[in-house]
Amino acid sequence: MFKICLIGCGGIAEGFHGPALKKYCEDFSETSLAACCDVDINKAKKFADTFGFGEFYSDYREMLKAEKPNAVSLVAPYTVIPDIAVDILNMGYPVIMEKPPGATGDDVLKIIEAAEKSDVPNQVAFNRRFCPVVSELKNMLASYPQGVGIHNLRCIFQRVGRKDPDFFATAIHGIDTLRYIAGCDYKHINFAYQELPELAKGVANVYMDCLMESGAVAQLSICPNGGKVIEDFIVTSGNNEFILNMPVWGSLEYPGGLSHFSDNKLVKRVDGSDPQMGEDMLYAFGFYSENASFLNDVKANRKPTNDICTALQSVEVAYCIETRAEVYIR
Repeated sequence: MFKICLIGCGGIAEGFHGPALKKYCEDFSETSLAACCDVDINKAKKFADTFGFGEFYSDYREMLKAEKPNAVSLVAPYTVIPDIAVDILNMGYPVIMEKPPGATGDDVLKIIEAAEKSDVPNQVAFNRRFCPVVSELKNMLASYPQGVGIHNLRCIFQRVGRKDPDFFATAIHGIDTLRYIAGCDYKHINFAYQELPELAKGVANVYMDCLMESGAVAQLSICPNGGKVIEDFIVTSGNNEFILNMPVWGSLEYPGGLSHFSDNKLVKRVDGSDPQMGEDMLYAFGFYSENASFLNDVKANRKPTNDICTALQSVEVAYCIETRAEVYIR
């Protein structure tokens, strides 16, 4: 029996990872939800009862030593993920960890060091990488003849009523997804900030002008307090343009979709309501697939392609926003 343990029974785990793991166990009968853990033991018990975990704990070290799982899901705040992730890796347990896996590049480097020393499978849960509409866009871009590349990428990342000073922990999704779609790292970024102290201390709109390693140019606008929820990506390649509306919760465009235009004509439209794009948020927004991909990799003794190393630059760039850096150079 392949045993899974989960650490952190808060809102993200309850809304997404718990349901995803429960569904995975239904799809793969040789898999069991061994135990879950939270510093609030009552929350852990409720979580176990809701999703079918066999045991519940308030101490993750006690849980791992007792249960000896085959894989661990770490759904904790980014402020504590680095220390817990390093501990889990040092104990020899494969781990999928929530994003961001830390506040700084140094946090991520600590996890990378532990992962390299332990040689234990690991993955960061950037769910947008597993969205069917994102995969469809990547497939469309890959279908071009060799030499036809991306010229420009744009991202509008907007929320409503967000006044938390650490909005970078949410904005990292836009930063990482654009980088993932581009298929390469950022080479150079210029930042501009529109501070909004009338809303709350530390709240600001952020504008990024970027040069990618491929030579493509990119722009991101990150606005925590706009008039509607938006998470859109526009990709230009020659006379082709792709418009991706992410199926983010709370968006008026949910379940989103993908449109391909060429020579001012619609070539193809993939609607987010298409069953192939996911029947509900669990699938459409990649939560099921990111967990299934990691667990299947562990079972097959494969190295996950979305490991901690792939998260480093996204965290570095997000930290630039937190510290109000003006320039980032790779």
